[in-house]
Amino acid sequence: MTRPGRLGATDISVTPSGGQWVVRRVRAARRIGVYPTQEEAISAAQALTRQKGGQVVVQDRDGATHKRFTLGRLAFEKISAVEGIRLSKTMKQDLRRSMMTTDTPEAARRVLIAKYGKTNG
Repeated sequence: MTRPGRLGATDISVTPSGGQWVVRRVRAARRIGVYPTQEEAISAAQALTRQKGGQVVVQDRDGATHKRFTLGRLAFEKISAVEGIRLSKTMKQDLRRSMMTTDTPEAARRVLIAKYGKTNG
């Protein structure tokens, strides 16, 4: 898991370039995509990040960090850590699998709850 404030290999940046918005992996030279608006670039970056998890860092035209989103598996792991929940290796594998086979994060969460959730009674 990426430590707070640090960016990892799965993190995506959205930066301005010549009137357009560039999406690329943090610290990578190659562009993933170029978009006419910041909103389109953010949407594309979020879609890329949801599968594996990570952060989306958005810069303003002056180069300052404007927004930062944590999405996907990384977000789930951060929330779990705050709640005092530690995911086992098997649980992390199940989470990865469910994130790839379901349409939404909520659906992936339901898969894990069905398998690992406490039963009342």
